[in-house]
Amino acid sequence: MLSKGRYIDSSALGYALSFLLLIGMVCSGAVFISSVYKRESNSYQLDEHMLFNNYLSLKIGAQAGVSEQQSVMHISGDTSKYSKKSWGGFEVVNAITQHKNRVVQKSVMIGSVAKKEMPCLYLPDYRQAIKLCGETKIEGDVYMSKRGFERGHISGAPFSGDKLIYGKQLRAKKSLPNLKDRDFDILNELKNGIDLDNLPQDSTFSFMERTTVFRSNSSAEITQNLQGNILLFAKDSLVIKSSASLRNVLLVAPVIRFEKGFTGNVQAIAEHRIVCEERVFLKYPSTLILNEKSGAINRDQSKIELKNNAKVLGGVLLTSEHPNYRRQVHLDVQNAFVAGLIYNQGETQFIGELVGSLYTSKLILNHGGGTYSGHLLNAKISNRDLPKDFALPNWFEKDKNAELKFIACI
Repeated sequence: MLSKGRYIDSSALGYALSFLLLIGMVCSGAVFISSVYKRESNSYQLDEHMLFNNYLSLKIGAQAGVSEQQSVMHISGDTSKYSKKSWGGFEVVNAITQHKNRVVQKSVMIGSVAKKEMPCLYLPDYRQAIKLCGETKIEGDVYMSKRGFERGHISGAPFSGDKLIYGKQLRAKKSLPNLKDRDFDILNELKNGIDLDNLPQDSTFSFMERTTVFRSNSSAEITQNLQGNILLFAKDSLVIKSSASLRNVLLVAPVIRFEKGFTGNVQAIAEHRIVCEERVFLKYPSTLILNEKSGAINRDQSKIELKNNAKVLGGVLLTSEHPNYRRQVHLDVQNAFVAGLIYNQGETQFIGELVGSLYTSKLILNHGGGTYSGHLLNAKISNRDLPKDFALPNWFEKDKNAELKFIACI
């Protein structure tokens, strides 16, 4: 009762209480939302810091020269561990960052940034002129003998270009640039890996774990869908069928053959022979490595063959532990395409297209039943169209401190 004869309606009092209750609920909700938002914001900030610290650890690991696991303490209180290992023509860096019970981990493949001054062609100075035939076109700087290039003629295919070279001709040394000490022997991976008795049909293997190894005491045909940290090893040969799907897989055998039409992304290491049949497409970043062993002296010529319309994006390397001048390691490119770096301690027959750099001790041409030294026929070699973000295998000794970049998260 407010005054004599005046009363408050009970319904108005109910409305007032309901309104106060509603205001209280709205305020409580706002406080709750603010609290949740703050917690989520702090959580996102922590995740952001951890991702940044993990990325920083990957960068440190990429430049590190050691392979064993190392630790990093960050200002934020995060702890990271990183490690690095060789994976075919490239390297893999792993990093794991921890903050209390939170964990962030990532694996990346790394390569070397292509230098602008890299030549499109490097031939040691053997005082030999190189004869250009057919539709050969050289774009970029060339290191070679001072005798340079000459117009050539092979079986009705005279040189048809306007200029012998679209670039500068520079004097080469008497040998190819030295390679880094690189151990392509995978005994450590075989020794410490996790053995598989049978290959699964479809599986992904993390680089944060020990390498999974499948071994064959003779030959093996690969038809599976496999990805990641797995090594396929055969004592005799590996045949990669066109139906297989491989990504970032390491292949090791004396002989490796990619069946016609295969498409995938691999690192392949062989002692004797690698063959890419017609229309094989090895996507970036892939490498073919022929590392001839001393025990191969009684075999026929060790070689890599790229057949009609084959494509390799990444790198091709041919070396020999005990080079034989009479029977050098051999690269045979027949109407195929390569993007990246080719380094061959032996002889190269190149009929096709290269976007990148070719380093070889010798050029040869097998044509019309004869063998011609120092000849190029219908070869297109250029380093002008290589994408800026294309990373090369870090093979050269002079590039020990090369700028490295992440190629892919794996």
